[in-house]
Amino acid sequence: MRWIIGIEELIGIGIISHVLDDVQDKMEDKVYLFRNVSEAELSSFIRKGYNFGIGGDSMFGQKQFWRDVNALQKWMSDGTFKEPYVISILVSERIIGPYGLAQYRELDGNIAVTVDPHNLNAFNKAKTTVGYGPNPVY
Repeated sequence: MRWIIGIEELIGIGIISHVLDDVQDKMEDKVYLFRNVSEAELSSFIRKGYNFGIGGDSMFGQKQFWRDVNALQKWMSDGTFKEPYVISILVSERIIGPYGLAQYRELDGNIAVTVDPHNLNAFNKAKTTVGYGPNPVY
């Protein structure tokens, strides 16, 4: 049996392929970040329209996020920083750097991303909330 594809189908496939390539290109500079939070911070996050607030559970006045779940689990393993919920977000790699809205830091041998309070509103606008829920290692 022979398949015949019309020019419209080929153009349609080409357009879909091009759109998927564009989506992939835009995703390549995205970074997933994870933050473990208390019930109070999660409630505040939801109340503020899925935005992080200043203060609360933070170190040196900064919000800390982990680049991967393993780092988050290691951070919580001693129990001191273990919280019952995790929020995952997606940000552009371009906003992280010495002069960006957020900076890479090494905390306990793992790569974290920190956000200073004066950058938090802009960071909130730049992020996409992927999800939140119970911490599986709590």
